Amino acid sequence: GEGCSDILLQRHNDTLLLGHNEDGSGAFRNTSFLVHAHIGDELPFTAHYYAGFIGGNTFGFNEARMVLTTNALSPVPALINTTALGRQFVNRALLQAGSVGDVVQVLRKCPRASGFSLNAADAKTGRMVNVEVGPTAFDLLALDRAPLHTYFHANKYLRLDISQDPSPSSDHRMKRYEQYPTPQDAGDVATILSDNEDRAYPIFRRPRPTDDEWTLATAMFDLLHGELQIYVQKPANAPSVVRLDF
Repeated sequence: GEGCSDILLQRHNDTLLLGHNEDGSGAFRNTSFLVHAHIGDELPFTAHYYAGFIGGNTFGFNEARMVLTTNALSPVPALINTTALGRQFVNRALLQAGSVGDVVQVLRKCPRASGFSLNAADAKTGRMVNVEVGPTAFDLLALDRAPLHTYFHANKYLRLDISQDPSPSSDHRMKRYEQYPTPQDAGDVATILSDNEDRAYPIFRRPRPTDDEWTLATAMFDLLHGELQIYVQKPANAPSVVRLDF
């Protein structure tokens, strides 16, 4: 997995943030869109889509006020058999999760051909988790809000003991994040997600000889206030292009 960076930030009583850089091929630049879906008896959801892909692959939220963002991971080998599902089908099923407990149930029930990193936050309860998912196991890390907890993830398994083939960009982005002071608020999260000081493999990405990925959008979820803002330029110094309540 080569794309996407996430920062989760919880601070007791006053801050609950999830920031997501959506990275991908330049072929998707200015072609993605938001879908608000009511499908039969399913929970209505709003998700960022690429044409030809199903929902859940990037970022979104549902009527139960669950916020979900996804990062690609590269477990080796993937499982190729008749029962394992491609990860995007699992991501789509997770859009129906009404709680962190539901997230766990979906992962227990769905056999997976590959893996991904899931960031899930429940705006109703303030519970926020990162889940590293592999083909045969997953590891859930719950953030502690007292007094401050933050977490960064960038396309590399950090806790689940699994063979993998990450891009060099993952290590560079994690190293750059570690050079910052611990983020305290939305401004700090936006500054980090806008960073391009690493000239070879920056956090906020534009094509260069070492890295051909784009940061196509940045999603900033404020879970205490139920607000999503989406940016297509650096979120530290550009206005959002979309604002939604959830």
